[in-house]
Amino acid sequence: YRGRWRAALGHSSCSDHSEYTMYPSASGNGVFAFLWLLGVSTAEMHGDLAIDALSLDDECGQEHASASPTSDSDACAANALQLRSQVDGMPPSVRYDHHAPHGQENLANGVEISRWSSPHSHHGTGVMPMGLTDRPPHVTRVVLKPGQAFPLSSTGLKTKEDVMYVVLEGTVRCDFCKGGVHDLLAGDVFFTEARRPHGPFANHGTSDAVLFAATMQEFAYEHMERTRPNLSDLNLRQHILPMPRPGSIDLASWQPSGLPGRLLTTTCWNTGKVMVKIWEQRSKMPTVVMFKMGQDCFVPCHKHLSGVVYFVIRGPVLIHRDAGAFNSTYRSGDVHWVRPGFVYGPEYSSRDDDALIVGIGEPGVVKRGLCVS
Repeated sequence: YRGRWRAALGHSSCSDHSEYTMYPSASGNGVFAFLWLLGVSTAEMHGDLAIDALSLDDECGQEHASASPTSDSDACAANALQLRSQVDGMPPSVRYDHHAPHGQENLANGVEISRWSSPHSHHGTGVMPMGLTDRPPHVTRVVLKPGQAFPLSSTGLKTKEDVMYVVLEGTVRCDFCKGGVHDLLAGDVFFTEARRPHGPFANHGTSDAVLFAATMQEFAYEHMERTRPNLSDLNLRQHILPMPRPGSIDLASWQPSGLPGRLLTTTCWNTGKVMVKIWEQRSKMPTVVMFKMGQDCFVPCHKHLSGVVYFVIRGPVLIHRDAGAFNSTYRSGDVHWVRPGFVYGPEYSSRDDDALIVGIGEPGVVKRGLCVS
């Protein structure tokens, strides 16, 4: 690591001298608990965790010290992924760069569709809920300008497989989700099982609205006229998961992460700490973990028993040991998949900005010996 990151990450916040376990609490509310078993001094843990904008560029070793952050360093990170060991042909992680979709199209009504294909075949439709996360999914982004609707303002849609929708920005009105009209805000999640009617999704605001869809196969749908389906069926097979906001009721409120206060910088403590909201698995819907990090916060290195898909709603977030032996920076609109069992992190928020992330998959687990500095 170069410069300040050599100092900051040389004292890994999850070294062989510490052990954490993260798990949903026994009370069933899904709050992270971090079990601090072996101590590391506060000074050693805090070190130089502050991150400024310049230090959030990807790091690719001394030989790339002069590389352009938009070209050579990206290639370096991509090459590092190829050099890492793979399991069943899968890389340890996959980055879906919001600037570089694999394909784009514009519908007749002007709606912009961008697609990122999975680098790994799902061999059929897979089995939910694990099927969406145990291999990198296909990701589709729908950009709705003011007044636009997807697929059309007069029709809803049905998909051939289960879909997890995540709102990145703006307000998306679903005219028929879970049997009624719902406004979905940034960070909100909507899950529907295959062949269940929903939509259309419309933007009635004054700025762009962005909606992601994660699927096991390439996102495909068919138009359908509005009908009156079995509402009890939709209540079981469609779910709306709101991002916690000020004034949220207890069911949808942020919960403490359980990360010991001794591991939080003063800035992190004063700007919101690390908070979580876990929506437990429901039938075919995977577990959804929403978490926010105040400024200058970190989450210890960890692994997931299932794979996990991260949607960065607000960033940046720097992930240590993500792309091979290097760091990767994820910004708003980026998507990140991590292979089951792959150890990565810590994850850092910026000194100047907080971070907000929606994760699809089981919470992480970290114990002594998993992390190396």
